[in-house]
Amino acid sequence: MDLQIILGLLALIVWGIMAILIVLGKINQLYALPLIGVLMVAITTYNDPYQMVLVAQNGFLLLYSTIIAIIVGTIMAESLVLTGIAENMIKKTAEFAGGRKVLTAALLSLVGIVIFTGAYGNGPFIAMGIVIISIMASVGLDKKIAVPLFLMSYSVGACLNPTFQAMVKGVTGYQVEGVFWYWLIALAVICYVVFMGYMLWMLRRGKTAFDGGTPERTGRSKESHEEAPMEGGYPTEAAPKVRWKVPLWSWLTPVIPVVLVGVFKWPDIPALFVALIYAFASTQIGRSGKETTDIFLRCVEDGAKDSASMCFILMGIGVIMNAATLASVKAPLNALLGPILPNSVLTLVLFFMILGPLHMYRGPLNAWGFGALTFALMKGAGLPIAMLSAGIMANRIIHQVPDPTSVQMVWAVSWAKVNAIDILKKTLPWAWIANIIIMAVAFFLVPV
Repeated sequence: MDLQIILGLLALIVWGIMAILIVLGKINQLYALPLIGVLMVAITTYNDPYQMVLVAQNGFLLLYSTIIAIIVGTIMAESLVLTGIAENMIKKTAEFAGGRKVLTAALLSLVGIVIFTGAYGNGPFIAMGIVIISIMASVGLDKKIAVPLFLMSYSVGACLNPTFQAMVKGVTGYQVEGVFWYWLIALAVICYVVFMGYMLWMLRRGKTAFDGGTPERTGRSKESHEEAPMEGGYPTEAAPKVRWKVPLWSWLTPVIPVVLVGVFKWPDIPALFVALIYAFASTQIGRSGKETTDIFLRCVEDGAKDSASMCFILMGIGVIMNAATLASVKAPLNALLGPILPNSVLTLVLFFMILGPLHMYRGPLNAWGFGALTFALMKGAGLPIAMLSAGIMANRIIHQVPDPTSVQMVWAVSWAKVNAIDILKKTLPWAWIANIIIMAVAFFLVPV
């Protein structure tokens, strides 16, 4: 057998073992990802051990600009929560819906998407989840419907969010611009419509009245919701009580960075800073200077904590990406995987359509898991980086809603006390359908 094939097989065996250990919970991806990159170099560059040191050093620094954007983005996201803007948006929307079950769920899902175009990170996700899922449950919506709708809102909003777009750019090298924005809008519409269909299907199947009905009890008081523990390094202090005015024009905060990046072609970091300043300026009436300073410092502290694990994951991905650029690593992996990887735009689209569920369990299509290697190889093979970015974003709906290993899914089902596998079985077909339609549209809209 050819030496390149043998080395490629050994590298993939290491990759597979690490994947199984992560799924079984035996090791954490925070250190598994950089370890994979180093071990691949150790196997394929066995005659030059110092290459492992260089790959680790250069890999950890590879995505530094993306890491900075994530930190700034999560600080801005915290400002939406701590200034009271996000909660004000949600509660005013719920009041407008007047307790009507379907209208409340539809409007809160839409508002969630808007909020998450500006808010990215686990802290804002948890704060908004407590409010949105509680309100949906209070009007009688089954939490097996409320939780997936909220996860869909987070997933779709993230794709429009400059912070997440910076993360995708770190993997593929593509800057979202031009016609790609039209495709992102189509993605948002398709996901929203498909999951409204999921809600109506679940209501029909359960013979539940569309409006009215007895509110579902959550088993916790309002106070216990607000004090719910947030594990895994999430913020545990309650947000400061809002005693200042939160005017209607403050609702523009989450869409400001989207408009500045998408329409005016601003870089992501300055756009996020403008939104951060606007969040505080638009809610300053009735708040003292000291309160503003305290809240800003809390935003910085919570944002830094919230972004830490994602930043370290990106450092690990950088190590894998850097390893995949070495000729000694590329040659054996391409010899083994080259014949089965997509080699045209059409086969790439079909690849993402058919194999979408491989995004789950940090699988080979998950760019923040073992898909880091897959995307590095496809990018190195010269496949269009815009379509690679589209694949990451389209498949995100499968990772975010039905995937039991998603951090957001783990928190949501734990807090709402619903079964993760039950959510997986009910929502995977809907998420997969959305993924297929989105990639079909990408074939015609995404520039290549």
